[in-house]
Amino acid sequence: MSLSNGSSSKPTSNVANEENLIDRIKKMSLLNDTPSKSTSDEVNEETLIIFDLDKTLSDHDYPTRCALTAVQEQHPDFKDVSAQKLIDTYNKSLDEAYNKWLHGKIGYYEKDVEKFKLLYKYLGMPELTDDDMESFKNTYKPTHRSCRRATPGSIETLVKLRDLGYRIGIITNGPTNGQIRKVKGIGAYDLVERIITSEEVGVSKPSTEIFGYAARHFGIYPENT
Repeated sequence: MSLSNGSSSKPTSNVANEENLIDRIKKMSLLNDTPSKSTSDEVNEETLIIFDLDKTLSDHDYPTRCALTAVQEQHPDFKDVSAQKLIDTYNKSLDEAYNKWLHGKIGYYEKDVEKFKLLYKYLGMPELTDDDMESFKNTYKPTHRSCRRATPGSIETLVKLRDLGYRIGIITNGPTNGQIRKVKGIGAYDLVERIITSEEVGVSKPSTEIFGYAARHFGIYPENT
C-alpha cells in the first residue's frame, strides 16, 4: 500500500492531514487483525507502511518552481515565457517522458533528453541542441537539489507512525543512489527502515512484484503492508 498525505501551505491543514492519515492507517491495521497463516521465524504479523517518495514525501512543486525561476533568470531563451506556462509545460513534458520510460519505450537516462525535447517542442522553440540541454541542466539541477524539502506534514507523520510502532519503508522508481540522496535531503532518511528502488528490484511501480519484494525483505505478509 502506498499512502500519500495531502500538501497544504496552512499549518492547520497539515495537522489535519497528519491526523487523517494516522486514523486511516489505524483503521486499516484493525482490518488486518484477523487470524492469519501459521508464522515462522522469518515472517511476522507486524504492519509495514510503504510510502512513495516523489510528490508524496518529497515536495515536487517547490523545488521545480525554484529551479525553473533560475533557468528563466539565466537563459534568455525563456525570457518571453511566463513563469506559470514554463512550469506547466515542464511538468507536462516530465510526465510524458516518465510514462514513456515506465512503459519501456525509452531508458531511464534517456528520460531527461526526451523531457527537454518535449519542453522545447511545446514551447515552440527551435530544436534542442546538446549545448542547450547541458546549459539547462547545469542551472536546473543544482538549484532543484538545494531547494528540496518534504511535503507539509510528512515528516511529522513518519515520526508519529514510528512512535506508534509501525515499520516504515519507501518504494520509489529511479536510481538507488539518487533517490537515497533525495530522502536524506528532505530529512526522512533516519525515519524509515529501508528504501527500495526500481533499480534495485529490476521492475517499476505499479508492478506488484516490487511490493512483493518489499514484503519479503521486511519478513511481513503482503496483506500486512
